[in-house]
Amino acid sequence: QDRRGTRVSSRVLDERIARFRRPPRALPWVLGHRGARAHAPENTMAAFDLALAQGAIGIELDVRMTADGQLCIAHDPHLHLRGHVNEVAVSDLSGAQLRKARLLSGEPLPTLDEVLAWQTRTGALVNVELKGDVKAPLWMARRAAEAVRRHGGEGILFSSFHVGQVWQLTKSLPDVPVALLVEAKKSYVDRYSPRALLHHVAIHPQASLVTAERMASWRAQGLLVNVWTVNDPKEAVRLSQLGVDTLVTDSPRTILAALRP
Repeated sequence: QDRRGTRVSSRVLDERIARFRRPPRALPWVLGHRGARAHAPENTMAAFDLALAQGAIGIELDVRMTADGQLCIAHDPHLHLRGHVNEVAVSDLSGAQLRKARLLSGEPLPTLDEVLAWQTRTGALVNVELKGDVKAPLWMARRAAEAVRRHGGEGILFSSFHVGQVWQLTKSLPDVPVALLVEAKKSYVDRYSPRALLHHVAIHPQASLVTAERMASWRAQGLLVNVWTVNDPKEAVRLSQLGVDTLVTDSPRTILAALRP
């Protein structure tokens, strides 16, 4: 890519990062974790619509891959589906089987393309988390980048615990924000900072990891700070006071009520 292309890409990335950054003197953004999963079947269009109805600015969701490389929305590698006695592995389904499958609630399993089309219609912010325990994680990351590129990339932020996927996403789609997910049991959160290699622009820490000291460090690096999974109203207020950009929650209405006394 030439210098002009790099400058254009950088400017677009900065504009897209700004959509996720908490405005000064404003409350943090609220995203529905797998939709409003406390009130509707998770990772379904019903849960995504309900999250917006409860006042969330958008949603967080999880992406997995079928046997023939279709990208679908599911958190767990195995699902309880209607008509099946035992759990079914998402990676064993074909795209055609996926389209016919129904959760026990009766809801279909959305594809990533369907959610991206929904995002275009609604203008919601969408945090697309790629699951790293799939058979071909880097290939899936490239497929996800292609899907987002087809839809334009506005209002999308990728995330993953898998450092290889983070690297692949920033390489494949340099004008879309990418986040590194970190959890409390991973010791590298303090000792290891791979940003120079991965080029991610956001950090997604588990709520218990967020302290004033870490916030200062992340802010010094210019990172977005989007925190999961925040269901305790008091914890939401604590994190808001520390200045995080986004709270990801199972119940947007509960957390929004806590932030707006």
